[in-house]
Order: sequence, then structure tokens, then C-alpha cells
Amino acid sequence: MIRSKLPLVKIFFLPYMALLGLYLIIAGGGGTWLYLEARNSEAELLTDRLQVRLTPLIERLGNQNGVELLADKSSWLNEELIRLYRTLPELREVSIRDHKQGHSKKLMNDGTIVNMPLKPLPDDYTVAQQGQPAAERLHSEVDPLFFIGFDFKNQENIPIRIDFGFSRERLLGRMAVTISTLVESIILFSLAAAVSIIIALGLAIQMGYTARKIEAQLQSLYRHATTASQTAALVHELRNPLASIRANIKNLLIVPENLEEIVDEIDHDLLRLNNKLESFLGLTRLRNEPFQSVDLAPLLNEVARLAKPVIQNRGLQLVLEIAEGLPPIPVIPQILQDAILNLLLNAAESGQEQGNICLSASLVNKQQLQIIVADRGEGIPDEQKSHIFEPFYTSKLSGHGLGLSIAKRTVSAHEGKIYAEKRLGGGTNFIIQLPLQHKELPKWWKKIINSQT
Repeated sequence: MIRSKLPLVKIFFLPYMALLGLYLIIAGGGGTWLYLEARNSEAELLTDRLQVRLTPLIERLGNQNGVELLADKSSWLNEELIRLYRTLPELREVSIRDHKQGHSKKLMNDGTIVNMPLKPLPDDYTVAQQGQPAAERLHSEVDPLFFIGFDFKNQENIPIRIDFGFSRERLLGRMAVTISTLVESIILFSLAAAVSIIIALGLAIQMGYTARKIEAQLQSLYRHATTASQTAALVHELRNPLASIRANIKNLLIVPENLEEIVDEIDHDLLRLNNKLESFLGLTRLRNEPFQSVDLAPLLNEVARLAKPVIQNRGLQLVLEIAEGLPPIPVIPQILQDAILNLLLNAAESGQEQGNICLSASLVNKQQLQIIVADRGEGIPDEQKSHIFEPFYTSKLSGHGLGLSIAKRTVSAHEGKIYAEKRLGGGTNFIIQLPLQHKELPKWWKKIINSQT
């Protein structure tokens, strides 16, 4: 059994690997974008919550002298700040300054809270303009403390600045705990999808191997069915000449005086048998010859030379039209020549009584050229068109129905195609299209040749 040569790597592995790579790029980029967006959103939520938590204190402070209140350990401000230190574990420092003085309350590493004096605000200090958003500063700055500041004015219209310093490390750690679940989910779903693609690749390759085996079996069944059909047709075709030979042999016993005439008939029947067998061999086996890059013009001129006597005996003329500048084409010269010659001889027997039979060659495009055999005969009925390339199918009384089958087999061996179409005004065009660049002879074709030679 000949196994099909499906390029599984190209059909399955490479596309799936490209799909996997594309997915990883998209998942990686999308996951990174999602992570950054989530981190920014979490930073905004965190800073907004801190600002909301601090706003009531700022509003209560109002027009009071915050510096003096902070310096007074028994003031309500100190009590409120101590409560803040307990409820906001990230809080490390609170400072209040005006143009005259400054004071801060810091949480030390041992957990004690220390009051410390600060330099006052510069004389030219004014209320700060809206700067970079707090959420962005949380990630962009490198200072250990992350400050959230508030500017307001007292009763004397003097600017006052109050800053709350938080441990950046603890804030980022708090965010990381929240975002870690999202990161784990992104990684988990990305890996799950990647594993799914890999599993799908494995299943696809397995199905590919299975499909290849099934295809090989179908090819084998098709070949056997085709061989059986052709053999049955051959047996049917051989019956008539065999029956004639048998009848003539019996006639020798009945009328021996007609020996010469009977022997001639037997010889004629034997020639018919030989022609049918030769044609059948031509259908089932192509000659094991290499492809050659040839100029088509000399090949067609030789075909025209061989066909002219037969065509002229029918009272017709052969017109050869070869376009200029045709590039060399890779062919097996002899079998292509035989196929075209067969088409010309068929055209001579098409029922055309006068005029020309035309053999032409021209480029279709940069990849193909075409050869056309055109006649003005009786044409091919529509109901016969789908059968004309089948073995042993013929509408001629003296034909064996293998010529067009052999021609199609030849053109297929050249990776081309052949078909027939009606001509305007009557007649038929037989068109052969051949590629200008031919691949190496397929391995399956070589196996068929080697097995039959």
C-alpha cells in the first residue's frame, strides 16, 4: 500500500506553532497591559481611600493653628493623629508647617511616636498647583516615604502645608497582595490556553496520521477499482477480434480453398488485438524517461510533419500557429508528442470535410502555456463530454477508445490539464495547459513507473 505523502509538519505543526506563538504574544502583551491597568487602578483606589480617610481631619483643622496644636501633646490633634497611626499602619510621619514654624510627629522603628521641630515654609511659598496624580507618584518616585499633602490658609490668610508620609514599601506590598490574585489568574488562564493549543496540536497530528492512512487505503481501493474496470473493459474489447479469429479458423476446415483470404482476415484480427493491447499498456504505463527542458516549436513542428499526410488525405490543411518568445518547458518529449499527435489524428476524423485544422501554442500567463488543437468537425455532444477521457469510451466504429485516456494520463504526468470545449461556429477545441516550471517527478509516480517497468 502506498502511503500518502501529506506534509503533516506544514499542515499541522507549523500553523499550530504559529498560532501558539501568536497567542503567547497576545496573551503576554494583553496580560502585561491588564496587569499595569490593574496596578494603576489599585493605586488610585488606595490613594483615594487614604485621602478620604484624611479629609475629615483637614476639615476639622480648618482655620486653627495646626502647628501649635501639633506641638501641644495634649491637643485633640495629637489624639487624632495617634488614632490615625493605629488605624493606618502604613502612616509614618505627619508634618505641619507655615511661614513661622514647623512641627512633625514621626513613628519610630520601635513603635514610639516622636515630636520633632521642622523648618518653616519659605517666605515666598504659595499654595501648590495640582501636580502629578498621587497614584502615578506612588510608582514613579523612589523615596521610602510616599507623601500626600494638603494646602490651606488660616484666618490670617497665611498658607499652611500639612503632609502625611506613608511607607511606600508597605503600600506597594498591600497592593501586591490584591493584584497577586489577578496575576495568578492571568498566568493560569494563559497556561491553560497554551496547553489546550498543544493538546489540539497533538490531536490534529493524530487525526492527520489517521487521515493519511485512510487516504492511502482509499487510493489503494481506487487503484484496484480502476484496474478492475479497465481490465473488464479490455476483456470486452478483445472478445470481438477473438471471436472473429475463432470463426475464421473454423472456416478453414469448411472452405480450405479460401485459405489466403481467411489468413488475411486472421492477420487483420491479430493486428487489432495487438493495437488494443499496446494502447492498454500505454494507458497503464508511461515510459520511464526524464523530463527535459525543450523548445516547444521544434516539437510541434515534428508533430505537424507526422500528422500532415493523414490530414491532407482527408482533404484538409494543417495550420501551425506558435507564438513568438515561448520559453523552454520541462516535458517528456516523446510522450507529449504522441499525445498531441493523437489529438490531431482525432481532429482529422472529426467529420470535418474541408478547411483547416489548427495547432497553436501560446502563453496563458507567467506560469502556464497552452496548446490547442481546433477542428470544424461535428463536435462532441454534451452527453458525451464527461466520458471522452474514460478508457475504451469511443463513438467511432473502428476506434478503441484509449487515445484520449492516454493523452490525459500524459498531461497529468506533466502536472497539467486537458479539456474539450465547443468552438463558435461548430467544431471542438482540445486544450492542453502545462506549467512552465515542473517539479521533480512525484515519488508516487516513480513508484508506479518502477513497479511496471
